[in-house]
Amino acid sequence: ARGAMDGIATPPDPYPFRASAAVLGSVAPVANWFSLASRGARARHWLVNLGGLTIIVVAMVALTLITSAYSPRPPLDFGAIAINPHALQWAVVGFGCYVVLNLFQGLSLSDRPAFAVMTSPSVLLCMAVGALQTMINYGVMGFTPSFLMARFGLSPTETGLQFGLLSAAIGIVGPMIAGPLSDRINLRFPGAGRVWVTLFALALSPFIALWVYASPDPTSFYLRFVLYSIILTAWLPPLYAVLFDQVLPRMRGITSSTYIIISTILGLGVGPYTVGMISDATGGDLAFAILSINWVGPVIVALLIVLAWRVKRDEARMVDRARAAGEPI
Repeated sequence: ARGAMDGIATPPDPYPFRASAAVLGSVAPVANWFSLASRGARARHWLVNLGGLTIIVVAMVALTLITSAYSPRPPLDFGAIAINPHALQWAVVGFGCYVVLNLFQGLSLSDRPAFAVMTSPSVLLCMAVGALQTMINYGVMGFTPSFLMARFGLSPTETGLQFGLLSAAIGIVGPMIAGPLSDRINLRFPGAGRVWVTLFALALSPFIALWVYASPDPTSFYLRFVLYSIILTAWLPPLYAVLFDQVLPRMRGITSSTYIIISTILGLGVGPYTVGMISDATGGDLAFAILSINWVGPVIVALLIVLAWRVKRDEARMVDRARAAGEPI
């Protein structure tokens, strides 16, 4: 049975596809309103949903105006329709934010134990750290090939073979080192050990980036990038382990889905866009643009310090939170 290894056996869901369809209906805009109505949502639920939607729309409009002024771009033509590319960007991000709001609100009505556990401070901190760091990772990796071609005159073929193969190899090596290492450190410092490994990697990597992107030639860049990439990817295994330790076995799937959605919105949705916008606004200075994405680093460090302080306590309270919300354990 699921969760047996954790000592929390969970009976299988007799209708898993029906449950998946219900989750999809609860998060999709417009369909979510029918889901709220069918679940007997009260006035406060509607107020949160519509109020949240209003805040998201206002925020996206404001961001569109700000980014359009910072980095003006020609409109995108879709037949007879011309769209401001910044408006399109923030419309997609806003759509994702509304989906996340709907997901949490749907869980609060359909699966209160999951909602209670997933809104634990440590779970939310893990998701915030992962999303912000994913923004850095995608911003850096998305534009580094362009940086190599512009700075060192490499051809697309050379860049693809050299940087592509190196990135793929180091992307495997980094997590393989960090995973077992964080497990061993966590034995010595239960709960916070994995967080300290994550903190070390994410606090150090921005400083190494300054050294990497100041390289005088391609060989120096690649040698420095090996160290940078190993450290830059070392946060993944320990943070995932912390996240899954904070939820019941049956909730790990929906927790993963939520984490991936939030990370995609900030990582793929905002990371490369921000680097590209800064590069355009600074006359194509890709090194400066790539390094600028690390401005979220201090926020990540602060969140990890709080997480290290809370993680053991929140994990100990996980079962009690679920039981108080109605979980039969």
